[in-house]
Amino acid sequence: MNSGIYHIKNLVTGVVYYGRTIDWVSRKRRHLSDLRSNRHCNPRLQNSWNSRSEDDFEFSLVWPAEPDCLEELES
Repeated sequence: MNSGIYHIKNLVTGVVYYGRTIDWVSRKRRHLSDLRSNRHCNPRLQNSWNSRSEDDFEFSLVWPAEPDCLEELES
């Protein structure tokens, strides 16, 4: 399954960004592209990324789920 709830975790501070996706591989690629280009839509995540190394972050699909359940699960 490639859809579900994912997180991006700062392994140094423990701060976690949660999101939902129907295509985890594509979504992770987009997050990385935006963060590396300094144009992520979440300024807190971007600032955290800018102050650390890429190795300090963990990208994980933490709760695989069917697409029709995602909004409720993310809440």
